[in-house]
Amino acid sequence: MESGIKFESFSELEPGSESVNGEREPSPETEKTEEELMLAAFESGSRFDDEDEKARDYNARLDKADKIQDEINGINEAIRVSSQLLMGLSLTPEQQRLLYEVEQLTVLRNASKDATEKVTIDAEIQQKTKEFAALPVTPEQGGLLDEILQSIAERTKAEENLQHILH
Repeated sequence: MESGIKFESFSELEPGSESVNGEREPSPETEKTEEELMLAAFESGSRFDDEDEKARDYNARLDKADKIQDEINGINEAIRVSSQLLMGLSLTPEQQRLLYEVEQLTVLRNASKDATEKVTIDAEIQQKTKEFAALPVTPEQGGLLDEILQSIAERTKAEENLQHILH
């Protein structure tokens, strides 16, 4: 027997239709799985756009890092050449000692893989080079020392730029 009462369905009371900020929240039955979300991103192309943008950014950073590393290699070569030219000049025993110490520190620096250690060695090299420059030098020696000190400063700046790009 029918009582004549008709049951109405209120969408506000149905599972999965609770309102959050005016939007309906999906129920566990209608919630998309991770695979479905990935498929939707794949079909819309948005996932590829994000990945392409990340890849372009990463590759651009690598290109910049390569250019800076090439610059650093060029600076290292300029320091080496200036040091070789300086060694070819007639030096006092004190100058020879300091130049030998700088050469040994340079070998250590080139062998080091630790950035902190390189900074410490660079400071020692710069100090020894300044000690050398403080000694009486010929104009030719002074010019080479100035080139070396300037190159060391340029290399330090370039290495800081490289670290900034890589991190």
